[in-house]
Amino acid sequence: MKLNIRFKLVAFALIIALLAGGGISLYSIYQGRERILATFEKEAREITGLISGTIVDDLYVLDLRSLRHRLQSARINPDIRYTYVTDLQGLVLSDATEENALRDQRLSDSFSREVLLSAGWISRVEGDLLKVGGPVFLPDGARLGHLQVGYSLDHAYKAVRDTTRTSLYITLIGVGVGAFLAFMVATGFSRPIWSLAQAAREIGQGKLDTRLMIDRGDELGALAKSINHMAESLQGREAEAKRAKEALEARYTELETLQQMSQTILNSLDLETVLQGALDKVLSLGLFDLGAIRVLDRSRTSLEPVVSRGFRDPKAVRTHRVRDVTTGKIIDRVMALKEPLVVEDVQQWDGLRTFKSEGAQSAIVAPVRTEEETVGVLHLGSRTPRKFQPDEVRLLEAIGSQIGIAVQKARLYEQTKQQALELEKANNVKDEMLRFVSHELKTPVNAVIGYAGMIRDKMLGEINLEQGKILDKVMGRSRELLGMINSLLEATRIEAGAVKAESREVGLDSFLDELRASYDVPLGKELSLQWNYPSGLPAIRTDAGKLRHILQNLINNAIKYTDKGHVLVSARIGGGSRQQAEGSGQVEFQVADTGIGIPEQSLPFIFEMFQQGDGLRRAHRGGVGLGLYIVKEFTEILGGKIEVESETGKGSTFTVTIPCAPKRIDEIEEEAW
Repeated sequence: MKLNIRFKLVAFALIIALLAGGGISLYSIYQGRERILATFEKEAREITGLISGTIVDDLYVLDLRSLRHRLQSARINPDIRYTYVTDLQGLVLSDATEENALRDQRLSDSFSREVLLSAGWISRVEGDLLKVGGPVFLPDGARLGHLQVGYSLDHAYKAVRDTTRTSLYITLIGVGVGAFLAFMVATGFSRPIWSLAQAAREIGQGKLDTRLMIDRGDELGALAKSINHMAESLQGREAEAKRAKEALEARYTELETLQQMSQTILNSLDLETVLQGALDKVLSLGLFDLGAIRVLDRSRTSLEPVVSRGFRDPKAVRTHRVRDVTTGKIIDRVMALKEPLVVEDVQQWDGLRTFKSEGAQSAIVAPVRTEEETVGVLHLGSRTPRKFQPDEVRLLEAIGSQIGIAVQKARLYEQTKQQALELEKANNVKDEMLRFVSHELKTPVNAVIGYAGMIRDKMLGEINLEQGKILDKVMGRSRELLGMINSLLEATRIEAGAVKAESREVGLDSFLDELRASYDVPLGKELSLQWNYPSGLPAIRTDAGKLRHILQNLINNAIKYTDKGHVLVSARIGGGSRQQAEGSGQVEFQVADTGIGIPEQSLPFIFEMFQQGDGLRRAHRGGVGLGLYIVKEFTEILGGKIEVESETGKGSTFTVTIPCAPKRIDEIEEEAW
């Protein structure tokens, strides 16, 4: 009977041990896996957020080279497989490779589509990758684009496998211990097992400093040592995680410093203001007590002090004349080698007299660089002896590059301002010359036309038929020259902004009838001028003079460039109803010809100043190329638009559409924006 009871007790204890041990093991495996993956995902999101913060400025100004460089720098993290930055439509701007192979390709996978619609960071596990993505915002909340980062789950899965393996070992050991417990329970050895269970529970609760004081040579002793070893391992992992977190915080501080410096550079064009802000930010890191920035002068022979901080003598930092590297001067070495130089014991260094006089014990001199050249140096000193870490030196190198960008930006701004002044001066000279030449030419040309007319009309005596023909040609050419001069004057007034619309009520019927009457003369070629407009057209409000100039110029051009066939002038109300014309409708005028036409490649340029479409039209009739420019400008002044369709050898059709009533100034400005 005792054996039966003992057997049942052992069997019951064994079953309980198996069920409890297996359940706890599976739960621990599951919890450990979820905890590791959740921690990895959380850290991945934080890193992605940091990367997003560093690329906002480059994405805003579309500096793709700097954007790619920042993404490449982010991939120093071994877990990052790829980084994509896309625009608001999902087109890749940079993929962090030198070739930028995916640029301008649309990411069409399901995760990328979710990123485009997301309001914040989202993540998804696909195979051995954790994908994290979301929008990149400006400080005011405006969305600039999207960032995607792919993280390898190899390390996370390895940690899961290790944890699972350990848990399985513990399970196996637990099963053995359970069997042993059954026998021990039956024989009265329950205390060591209780100690093991208690220790396991405490370790599971996070008390990783728990240790078992069981010194046995059997399985319980081995289990106790394994649990102690596991606790030590977990404690080491926790310490490693804390160190990694501290390193991440340091990296965040560096990125934040660079981001703030970039913002300072963007917000100001004054070099001294930018450099003061940059130096103050560097000193605020607490690594240095004094600092200065010298910048190359225009002659590139001297380094001029721009800003300094922390010096007891405000005049301690003086101009340094750039010499050859062989002089041994630390500044010349930095300028020549383009690399920072670290001096951990200033007092033992042959040089750095300024830092020595200020009591500095350690110093760094870093180059201020652009992508092409070194434009200055950054001096930093500490009155406390210290050793500089590689990360600190790299940060100062990056800061030097940021300061170099500020120097380059300020100089480009000054150069642009000077060029703008010179261009404005040159433009004023051009306008004055055009006005002077045009006015001075009009008087003699008018005189030529007047005298030629008097001779042709026989006011100064009889002339023969041949002389009359020549005088007609003289007067025709003179009128063409006068038209060119008037075009120059009108173009000059347009460029100066002196042309305004003078709107009044214009009856379209009478306006078109008068225009038609002015062409009731033979055209002197196998060409017919046809008119097509309905009767009873309404009155509109517009500038009649400018509208007449537009249509006459188009008609004259059509006649000039058409030797045979016809020129058709038509007009109609947009939509075809009088109510629309009297309300907010439009009037469409069209001049079509069967002339030489305009090549397709010339169409985008025919409305520019001094353009005539192509060499064929210029050789065909001459001119200065201002007629269509004035037509386009007058059309826009009237609030309308002009379009052209043409085919070489088959003719051209110009369509002018203007509103039936002039728009208010605020409406025109709103459309312009």
